[in-house]
Amino acid sequence: MNRKNKVIQFAASLRLMAENILWKKEKPLDIHKNIDEIKQLHREYQLQKIELVSLNDKILIAKKEAEIAYEKFHNIYDFAPTGYFTFTIDGEITSLNISGARLLGYERNELINKNIQDFIAEESLPILKKFLIEVFTGDSKINCELMIAPQNSLPVFVMIEGVLNKYGEKCLATVIDITDRKKAEGRIIEREKNTERLYTLLRRITDNMPDMLWAKDLNNRYIFANKAMCEKLLNTKDTNEPVGRNDMFFAKRERATNPENQNWHTFGEICSASEEAVIKSGKTEHFEEFGNIKNQFLFLDVYKSPLFDEEGNIIGTVGAGRDVTKEKEIEKELLESEELYRKLVSTSPDAINMTDLDGNITFVSPKSLELFGYESNEHIIGCSIINWIAPENREKGIDNFNHVISNGFPLDKEYL
Repeated sequence: MNRKNKVIQFAASLRLMAENILWKKEKPLDIHKNIDEIKQLHREYQLQKIELVSLNDKILIAKKEAEIAYEKFHNIYDFAPTGYFTFTIDGEITSLNISGARLLGYERNELINKNIQDFIAEESLPILKKFLIEVFTGDSKINCELMIAPQNSLPVFVMIEGVLNKYGEKCLATVIDITDRKKAEGRIIEREKNTERLYTLLRRITDNMPDMLWAKDLNNRYIFANKAMCEKLLNTKDTNEPVGRNDMFFAKRERATNPENQNWHTFGEICSASEEAVIKSGKTEHFEEFGNIKNQFLFLDVYKSPLFDEEGNIIGTVGAGRDVTKEKEIEKELLESEELYRKLVSTSPDAINMTDLDGNITFVSPKSLELFGYESNEHIIGCSIINWIAPENREKGIDNFNHVISNGFPLDKEYL
């Protein structure tokens, strides 16, 4: 017997049962009842019949909609990219979707009544047990991250978020594969470690250099300064203090320590002007910057360059300064000495000449010009000194010149 015949037979038996019940309850028809009352009862019957038919139609529609919604729910549940599980307090799997089964590497029907702990990496088991305890003893969502060991596959990092169902007997959980995120986090952590190592290396290199090194933003505020810069110019407690501050901050602070001495600290203003020039030109510039630091004169030989970002935009400046104060003092003394020497030579009654190692004249004193009858050295510089010696004495002159080159002093000879 097919299903349709079974339904027909069931309906017939139901009608027979209803007629028997109605027959037992029916009373003899009172023909003396008012005809209007009978009509009213008949009308009421017809209304209720119509209502029942309408209600039945609505029930059928609602049933159809429920079936459609149920099918949609199961499609969403089964084919969702997120794994859905239902666990008991012991970790037994009572239901799961297709994505959940794929995470564990099995068919769904193979996992029902299995324990989730059997698929968790050993090092993550304590995390899972703690998670289940917290879910079943709490009243809010609990989440954790652990590692599962799927069948015939590499370990997978997952995040589980679970909550009790309304009866408090099972854990409803979502399981998301976060392996890619974990790998990305690992790469980020490794990159951060490499960056930290590089920064530490850069800091050590720059802090062990005698030259002053720094970098500033477009507002002339420091974003980096090495140890030499902090000690020799800014007078800071460490290399972090300059960050976010400009030269004038430190200049004013230093001047405030000795307000009665106007020459105590005169460095500051000139630095900002040179950085603005570099930003404007967009290329490396050479400067000489000088002034007093703690009442001591400081002369810096400075190179400054624009600081570019990845897109070639100027975002600040970088600079390197070398303390050349001693060199400048020596240079000044040398110039003064040379000036004194020139004065002595120019006023000397002796004829004084200078040559290179080949005997070519590089300098003649005014007395030499007078002695040899020249008004200027235009026709003398570059000529051989031997040409000034009489032909008969040139051999002696050459011997004497070679002796000077070899021994540093002349032979005691006189010749024209």
